Amino acid sequence: MAKIISHNAGTDFCDLKDTECHVYIIKPTKRLKPCKIGIARDLRKRLSCLQVGHWLPLHIFQYFRFDSVEFAFAVEQASHRSLSDAGKRLKGEWFNVTGEEACLVVRAASQSSSVLELQMADDPYDEDLFQYEMVADDDDLS
Repeated sequence: MAKIISHNAGTDFCDLKDTECHVYIIKPTKRLKPCKIGIARDLRKRLSCLQVGHWLPLHIFQYFRFDSVEFAFAVEQASHRSLSDAGKRLKGEWFNVTGEEACLVVRAASQSSSVLELQMADDPYDEDLFQYEMVADDDDLS
């Protein structure tokens, strides 16, 4: 399994190497698109921070739990590259895709050769490289 952290200037990813973190997909509640793919240790806090600057209600569509920051960061970056190459990037980490499409990209990114090489460098190969959970509402994050 792997994990992730939020993008904070001054955060040293190496210091959080063994901290459980997540790759998340956040989207407006009543719309199919767009979606944000990012990384965070505290999903509830990250959602709250994003909501402050967004005019529509947001929710966590799905998240993927990882046990290494490097692996999760690689999955996030591979997902961003894939969607950018497909012309789906809107701005920053927001993409013109549905939640389901974003999930497929994150899953594919977690299985990409460059990400798998990173994982195998740290741990023996594990077929269950990540866990994912559908989140019905914020109560599931407790």
